[in-house]
Amino acid sequence: MACFSSDGGGTWERINLSDTSNGTLYALAVAPGARSVVYGAGHVNYSGRAWRSTDYGRTWAETASPGGRVYGLAVHPDDENTVYAAAMDSCWKTTDAGATWQRVGGGYYLADVCLFPGGPDTVFVGGRYGVAMSTDAGVSWASLNEGLTSVNVTCLEACQDNGEVKLFAGTSGGGLHVYSFLTGVWERRVAGVRPGRTFPTFAKSVLSVPGSPDRRAVLSLLDLAGRKVMDLRAGENDIRGVAPGVYFVGAKGSRVPGSWGPRHQKVVIQH
Repeated sequence: MACFSSDGGGTWERINLSDTSNGTLYALAVAPGARSVVYGAGHVNYSGRAWRSTDYGRTWAETASPGGRVYGLAVHPDDENTVYAAAMDSCWKTTDAGATWQRVGGGYYLADVCLFPGGPDTVFVGGRYGVAMSTDAGVSWASLNEGLTSVNVTCLEACQDNGEVKLFAGTSGGGLHVYSFLTGVWERRVAGVRPGRTFPTFAKSVLSVPGSPDRRAVLSLLDLAGRKVMDLRAGENDIRGVAPGVYFVGAKGSRVPGSWGPRHQKVVIQH
């Protein structure tokens, strides 16, 4: 069951999404790029169910089933047909408005899902076993549980403020946790900006990095699991072949105090 209001919440109209009352609607998500499109999901008789509306929620059509009971939804900001669903048995993804769903992993007993602001191929899911993150639209996942005092995550939200992205995780018994994606690498200077000023890295085709104080240090771009993606050099680096997502810049072999260490500098790559 869903409720619809056309007067700012002054009055509400009940809308039954299925032909039975033996179900619960847990999640709603509006498509950022097409706000008339709304998705809803939950369960009917404990089986995962999802619906789609193209008229701001006035009428609904059922999609294919995304699998287990669904507790969270996230819609791609530039493609209203691409949706992620956090379910009991996995994270599910559709690229055809729910006509078909693909199980992409991310864990079990998931409670919520959200996308990285400005980089929607980076996906976060949270649930009974903490937070997992994918930088390749759900193809592979890595744990992001460092700092959580409770790994039973009940809700997730990500936002961007002045170049800094923050991921908020609400947990059972552990309160609210915040993970900051504040970068320490720099992007190419922008025309019209005061000389010498640099921006936190949201790099696109070119990643510019400062040199290490130790010439023996070897710079590398690492993924979230610490695997080397490519070698880097001080100055400009062509990253057009690197998939969008969150990475780290590190230096191996440095013996100079205060110089870079592996996984110390974060960089968000967008295309």
